[in-house]
Amino acid sequence: MKNILVLFLLVLVSTSLKAQEYSFGLMLGTNIYSMNLTSGDGTNLGVDKGITPFNLGLFGTKKIGEKSGMRLNIFYGQSVERGFFSDNISTGKINIQKLNLQVFYKYYPSKVYGEGKYLLAGPRMTLINSAERRDDGFDFTDLYNDSNFGLNAGLGFHLTSQLNIEFLIDYGLPNIVNIGDNKVSSIGAFLNVLFNIESLISK
Repeated sequence: MKNILVLFLLVLVSTSLKAQEYSFGLMLGTNIYSMNLTSGDGTNLGVDKGITPFNLGLFGTKKIGEKSGMRLNIFYGQSVERGFFSDNISTGKINIQKLNLQVFYKYYPSKVYGEGKYLLAGPRMTLINSAERRDDGFDFTDLYNDSNFGLNAGLGFHLTSQLNIEFLIDYGLPNIVNIGDNKVSSIGAFLNVLFNIESLISK
C-alpha cells in the first residue's frame, strides 16, 4: 500500500510541474454506510451498519475541458461494522482496514473550471486489508471478499483556492462479503475535505 501511495504522489508531482492542468493534494474524510444482507432466494436477512471515523489519502485532478476534468482519490480508512449473524451466532463489532480508490468525472455546470460548485460521478474500488473482531482481535478477513466495487455521485464546492469540500452518495455493488449464497449490497455517504498542495507550490 505504501508503494502505491508513493508512486501516485510521484506521478502527480511530475505531471503538475509540466502543466497547470494538473492539481494534487491531501484528502481527509469520513463515511457511513448500511449493508443489506439477502439469502440466495431473496429473503432479507437483516441490515448491518458501518462507519469510518476517518479516511486519509491523496487526490489528483486533470482538466480535460473548459468545464470538466478527471479526478483520482486514493485513501486509507479503518471502518467499524456492527457485525453479521450466521447460524444464530454474532460476529460482534469488526474493525476493517481498507484501501479505497475513486475515479470521477468532474463537471462545473455554471462557472469556469476550478471555481464554485461542481458535480462528481464515477466508480469506487475497495481493497480489504484486514478484518478483526474489536473485542479480541479474532480474524474475520475471510468473511469479506478481497475487493468490492461501488458507484459514487455527488457535489463539491471550492471554499478557497486551496480548500474543497465534497458530499458523495455511494452504492456498493454486491457482493461485499463471502457467506455462502448470500448477497450483500450497501448504500452510504462520503464527506471529503481536500487540501490543494499544488496551488501553494505553484505560487
